[in-house]
Amino acid sequence: MPGECCFGLPVHVACRRPVYLADPMLCLAPLGASLLGALMRHAEIWLAAEFLSMLDGAGLYDREPELLGIAQSQWAAARQALRRFALLRDEAAESGQLLHWIRDAVRDSCLPGGADARIVQRWQAAAQALDERHCAAENARFPVIAALRDIAALGAVLPGAIVLCARDEPGGAGRPPLLCRQLAAWGVACRPLSAQNPLVASERARLLRIIALAGASTFLWSGLHLSAVHVMVPADLRRPHGPMPAGVATHRSAESHAPRLASWLWEGGQAFWYDVTEDPDHAWN
Repeated sequence: MPGECCFGLPVHVACRRPVYLADPMLCLAPLGASLLGALMRHAEIWLAAEFLSMLDGAGLYDREPELLGIAQSQWAAARQALRRFALLRDEAAESGQLLHWIRDAVRDSCLPGGADARIVQRWQAAAQALDERHCAAENARFPVIAALRDIAALGAVLPGAIVLCARDEPGGAGRPPLLCRQLAAWGVACRPLSAQNPLVASERARLLRIIALAGASTFLWSGLHLSAVHVMVPADLRRPHGPMPAGVATHRSAESHAPRLASWLWEGGQAFWYDVTEDPDHAWN
């Protein structure tokens, strides 16, 4: 981004690409893969580890959709969405426009160039600590809920990350996205933000500009409704080169080779959300 210093010499300020995390309901939405494929040219797009497992197990869910944890009426659309996403993943790899994700090992993850590999360990700690929340909902065994856990943990460790969520129910304007409802079940407070908030207005306008620049406005006009979620935990997990908070992940169990849990990790955690495709009067269309 060119500018000028006080001596009249040109100054170039590097602008980092925005970081958007795709929640599973967006990935399973009929137009979700199309929107994210367009945004890949202008932003870092990250997927939940469990959603990749859902992609790999699409054949199983085709035979037994009840295992997925979504309504039977939603399965036909979800099946088509999984097929589109499998194609998008292949096309992204062929074109070099990588989707990003974290899995349990660095070698199985797809990180941006120059990323600190320790982010995998930070994500593991955040995800497993969520799993251990005593108020976890009974439906936590379903892949969709596990994918929500993974994307919430990723939102807690990636600097500047915004989770993009698709509304999971028709006519649900003003209702928190499923991610926020699940965080509440885990005991993490989730607060709505007003469209009049100047930071919300600025951030929302930036995202809509990127969507327009990507040529993806028609997906929103066609009925894809988005919310944005920010996830925050008091433990400092976002320092790219700093040490892990004391007691979080310096030890591993012999059984799982996973970081030892710190039950306090999400204490005081919060999430904040706002509508992206609804104006203050809910009159997008």
